[in-house]
Amino acid sequence: MSVTDCIDIANRRGVRPGVIVDVGARFGHETLALAEAYPDAAVHAIEANRDSSIKLRANTRRAANVHCHRFAAHFETGEANFCIASRRNPGASSLFEPLNEDYPHYIRIRKQRTVPAKRLDDWAVSEGIDRIDLAWMDLQGAELFALIGMGHLLEKCSVIGVELCDKPIYAGQPLRTAVDRFLVSHWFWKMHEERVNEWFSNAVYANGGRQYGTE
Repeated sequence: MSVTDCIDIANRRGVRPGVIVDVGARFGHETLALAEAYPDAAVHAIEANRDSSIKLRANTRRAANVHCHRFAAHFETGEANFCIASRRNPGASSLFEPLNEDYPHYIRIRKQRTVPAKRLDDWAVSEGIDRIDLAWMDLQGAELFALIGMGHLLEKCSVIGVELCDKPIYAGQPLRTAVDRFLVSHWFWKMHEERVNEWFSNAVYANGGRQYGTE
């Protein structure tokens, strides 16, 4: 499943997003897909890895509706330790340290760095944003942290794309049950899931109380 599936589900549900977040945007490939699909929306690309964020800004510089931010989405605002993966696989960087050497794409950490960490609801206030309509999250185990940090913005969000891990790739990461239970407890329904491998799936959830787009 790609961000295209998230876009398709949003379109089928009549969602007309005004504010979109791509959390864990890496180099901006999904950011650009979202910006193209919704040219009238403000697309906020959030990336904690400094090197990746430089490439993100360069890759999205011509997209007028894209806004880039460098911080780690978290359940509390402050600072956090961030594990930066090798340059061969920078997208594997995470708030968590790699755990399992059996993972077929074993992750090697190049260095650790203290980075700004923000709750998404705190960040939204600082940006003058009062809603998030669509969220795409690729956070290498930290999706639940970002979801908790959305706070009251969750109730206004129509569609969310996340990873669901069945086996831990990172030490201490929340697994499928915790992420799914949290979203279901906030009235989100799983609309689509695609298995990537035996370790994790990608899934799209829709807000059960927002079936007909944003107000």
